[in-house]
Amino acid sequence: MVFAEAESSKDTSERLIREGIELRREHDDYRALELFRQAHSLDPNPRAAAQLGFCEQAVGHWVDAELHLKAALDKGKTDKWIRANREFLEESLKEVRTHIGFLRVRGVPQGAQLFVNGSSVGTLPLEEPLRLNEGTYDVSASSEGYETSAQKATLASSRQTDLFFRLVKTPVASEPELASKGTAAASSKPSLEASLADSTAPEAVERTSTRWPWIAGGLAAVAGAVVLFFVLSGTEDPKCPDCSLPDATLR
Repeated sequence: MVFAEAESSKDTSERLIREGIELRREHDDYRALELFRQAHSLDPNPRAAAQLGFCEQAVGHWVDAELHLKAALDKGKTDKWIRANREFLEESLKEVRTHIGFLRVRGVPQGAQLFVNGSSVGTLPLEEPLRLNEGTYDVSASSEGYETSAQKATLASSRQTDLFFRLVKTPVASEPELASKGTAAASSKPSLEASLADSTAPEAVERTSTRWPWIAGGLAAVAGAVVLFFVLSGTEDPKCPDCSLPDATLR
């Protein structure tokens, strides 16, 4: 049963390869690429790897093409089809490598996550340079407790580009700093009582200063009337000098 399933997968892989070759003859490389991927997944033999590599070369997936063409040459040394097409495979591999650049990334802190065009590619420091298609990439590094840093890298064919990241720690205010900031804010804000006192004090002083002569004059007139009353009446209660005054003066 297991042997039958293995034969079935191999036959399916061969059929997909034939269909993919027909699509390539029709210049439909992207549909062919999907079929070659399926065939290689079912049976990763040297011929399937070679056909997948050829198609990846046609659509400009240079790094993937290098991987599969090299695998076909390395694993197919005894394969009749690979030996018959070895020269063509080697020429294709050489052409593919002229479109691949190398990105070497170093930096601190160690263990920071590294991203290329948003995809994680490892942690700092990378053990080996990244192999990427020639072109421009957004490279970023991040680590907990540090500010994320980003740079652009332009890779040329067959050349190495070097980047260095030095992440800066995220600033965190200490407890004494927070307390001092709170105290400073409180001291800079005037109290309600002080605001009211400042806003009403000049007016109160002005009212008091303008009314004082009238109050003093009124008191003097009342005192004179009291004296005149007792002089005329000839009576005075020493315990309550004001008790015999008319009601109007007590209001």
